[in-house]
Amino acid sequence: MVATETHYTVGEVVKFWRLSDEYVRQRFRDEPGVLKVERPETLHKRKYTTLRIPESVLIRVHGAPTTSPQPSRRRKRLEPKLPVN
Repeated sequence: MVATETHYTVGEVVKFWRLSDEYVRQRFRDEPGVLKVERPETLHKRKYTTLRIPESVLIRVHGAPTTSPQPSRRRKRLEPKLPVN
C-alpha cells in the first residue's frame, strides 16, 4: 500500500460494484490494509467507524473467491422461432 494511492469510501465501492453498503462494510471491515478511523462511544453519541479502502485492497478483494461459492444457475438460451413459409 502506498500512501499516495487512491482510497475509496464505502459509498464509492457500493456504486462500483452495485452492492449494499452493509455488505461492503462487512467485507472490508477486517481486511488488511483498510484504513479505519474510529470515534469512540460517549455518553450521548454512538461509536462510529469510517473506512477508507485503498485501490490495491479493492483490486485484491475483487479477484478473491467468495467464502461460499454458489452453483451456476444459468438459464437455457432460447432460440428465436422463425416463421415457417
